[in-house]
Amino acid sequence: MQSKIIDYFLQISKIPRASKKEEKIRDFLINWAILKGFSYRTDEIWNLVVYVSATADKKDSEIIILQAHMDMVCVKSSISNHNFDTDSIDVYEDNWYLKAHWTTLWADNWIGLAIAMVCAELESHPALELLFTVDEEQWLWWVSAFDTTLVKGRKIINLDYEDEKVICVSCAWWAWIYVTKENPIFIKPKFDQYEIKIFWFKWGHSWDDIDKNRWSAIKFILNFFRILKEKKISFEIASLLSWFAWNAIPKEVDIIIWVENISALNDILEELIEQTKNTYDCPAIHFKISPVKKRKNVAVLEYNWINILDLFDKIKIWIHKMNKDIPDLVQSSQSIWIFNITEKSIHLRCLLRSSLNSELDEMERNFYDSMEKIGFELTQECKFYWWQQDPNSSLVQDVFEEYKKFYWDHAKISAVHAWLECWILVSRIWEWTQSISIWPSIDWVHSFHEKCK
Repeated sequence: MQSKIIDYFLQISKIPRASKKEEKIRDFLINWAILKGFSYRTDEIWNLVVYVSATADKKDSEIIILQAHMDMVCVKSSISNHNFDTDSIDVYEDNWYLKAHWTTLWADNWIGLAIAMVCAELESHPALELLFTVDEEQWLWWVSAFDTTLVKGRKIINLDYEDEKVICVSCAWWAWIYVTKENPIFIKPKFDQYEIKIFWFKWGHSWDDIDKNRWSAIKFILNFFRILKEKKISFEIASLLSWFAWNAIPKEVDIIIWVENISALNDILEELIEQTKNTYDCPAIHFKISPVKKRKNVAVLEYNWINILDLFDKIKIWIHKMNKDIPDLVQSSQSIWIFNITEKSIHLRCLLRSSLNSELDEMERNFYDSMEKIGFELTQECKFYWWQQDPNSSLVQDVFEEYKKFYWDHAKISAVHAWLECWILVSRIWEWTQSISIWPSIDWVHSFHEKCK
């Protein structure tokens, strides 16, 4: 079974499939279903359900939905020339792990697809509905149009968890907020301009790894600006670009500033990087300063721009609170995954998360109040809801008992500080639907260090 899963995984790794570009992987799965004699259906936005009849010994068993998403996060190293629209992933094996050369491995969630395919080919299984969904890694838009009449099962196993010995039964609420200031005023620079590139922060999943003592490049640069202000180093910002996958920890930032004393700035930056290396698990942080020959105008707002940066710095990016009842579970957090200053706008993209809806609402109110006072426009792009499966439900207990047989050990029943598609399926299909998330062990998800056990 394991070798067959890896075989399917390697076949799938040849098929590019960014979010909203799942056509090729969907065609692959449909062709596989036809070859195996399974029927299938798609809905209006191209979610795919493959129907697998029960084997003779399981005719009386309940239908099980196995669910995995078809899209993946496209992240690569700065030294990689990989084209995520055309190139296959270069997979290799190293010490019991599958890895990729300088790109995400796409085990999130290709390994889930491969497991579901192999389950359909086992000698003994109940009736299965293999639900392969689109656009999970972007905004989960498929939830608004998913045709629930395509499935009859009431027990769902989501194959998108990342620890093989954990049964996940809960995920967090979260809100996605756009913060924008259009058409800032720009003036000509007073001093020489420099481009500063800061890079090689340690990446990771913006939710699952937020408690791993890594650090955000955006938070770093805000702290850097605050120190320049405290040291009375005169500077102004011409541009700032820190754009990254919304579900990955920001790992680099580029800025162009004019500065009166570049030597003092260089010393402060060197000292701050060393402090950050010693405080956080980011041993490889590096920077580069280059003179800018063609000067750019710099942003000056009708209110004090330095105070705006100071406000941004005070925003509590990273963990707000840990859960008191569940060990090692982040209860609430906030992250900024885009912070850009251009001649057209200043904008941020923020994610707020909490296991408690009331706490998330309070975080939103405080954030809105702070930003609106200084003239920024805010838009809530979407809000996704919390999911909680009863740990004593039959599905959880059945899987728990099977884990003991397979691992000779007890599985850990836990929650995750992230979204999972389970809550969508439970809320859309039927209120008494049961759902869990399991399998397999994946490390460094959403980064080019990603590896699958």
